[in-house]
Amino acid sequence: MSRDLFKGQGKLILNVLDVFNSRRFRSITRGENFYTENNSQMRLRQINLTLNYRLNQAQQMTRRRIGGEEE
Repeated sequence: MSRDLFKGQGKLILNVLDVFNSRRFRSITRGENFYTENNSQMRLRQINLTLNYRLNQAQQMTRRRIGGEEE
């Protein structure tokens, strides 16, 4: 999700990884003499908020060439 700011000079970006916190795994191993239970999670939920701002960068203007010269 992103939104332009500052008359097009900036952009605010929101990025979320694993929104529902669903990358969880559970395993149970049983043997004659043992029992193991494992709960693990690959990566925790991650939220990034980024602000990009373009310093001294106006929108590029198109140049027209007339007779080989720039106007």
